[in-house]
Amino acid sequence: MNSAQRKLLIELQNKKIDDDQIIHPFNILIHSVLNTVALEKLVTIYLENGFPEIKQSLFSNIEKRVYECVNAENIYEDIKCILENGVDYQKSQRIRKVLEILLSRVPNNYKYDFFNTFFYSIYSNDKKCALKYIDYARKEINDELLSEYLSSANNKYLIPLLNKKNIDLLAKNVQEIWALKPYFFCKKQIIELLSKTKFNQLEFLKEKELDLYLLACLVANKITPKNAVKLLSEIPISKRHFSIFNLSKELRFESIEREIRKYVS
Repeated sequence: MNSAQRKLLIELQNKKIDDDQIIHPFNILIHSVLNTVALEKLVTIYLENGFPEIKQSLFSNIEKRVYECVNAENIYEDIKCILENGVDYQKSQRIRKVLEILLSRVPNNYKYDFFNTFFYSIYSNDKKCALKYIDYARKEINDELLSEYLSSANNKYLIPLLNKKNIDLLAKNVQEIWALKPYFFCKKQIIELLSKTKFNQLEFLKEKELDLYLLACLVANKITPKNAVKLLSEIPISKRHFSIFNLSKELRFESIEREIRKYVS
């Protein structure tokens, strides 16, 4: 990027900041200037944070132009080499972002590399980003996903673990998982996975979350329709409609009609 391009970009960025109109021409004009700079050069400037005033526009331009890149593999390899030689946190994050957008232009084996590079990073942002490419893991990582969830309580690690349906691992650790208050839909998925074959591991729900215990009983066919309706009276009113909904999937209308009518009487 020469001095004239840099000067004009600064002027356009200043105009953009000063312009309070919702619709203005300056974003388009900034990209018009950036389009005249070689993509490889823009990548280098972005990675080195060499033009912080327009950092977002730089990345956006790179992202838009990747589709026309004919040497994406070489760029990926060069950037990966920079990462492997050691960089600070901020630069490592910029490297990951560029490597990820390059994935659309390289063979699938690079997705293996991306996942196995960033899932085992020391940075949580890298790990969470890598999860999008979990199908490209080179080995079974259920234990690693569980460990990350238990240490961070971040549902991004729990969701792929549930999708892998390792029932024995989930059953063994279900109370620890539950203690970290996973998303409601994760709780439902755990119940659906464990109720039929590991029901005993869910008995703790009887004291913790009666509505979900009732769901587990229904899925496992451990309760009669009469007793299921009777148990409704012990479930907090704020959650009772959810339990009625679950009962509706298993029972005849006559069994739940009375409970539903309580809401309109």
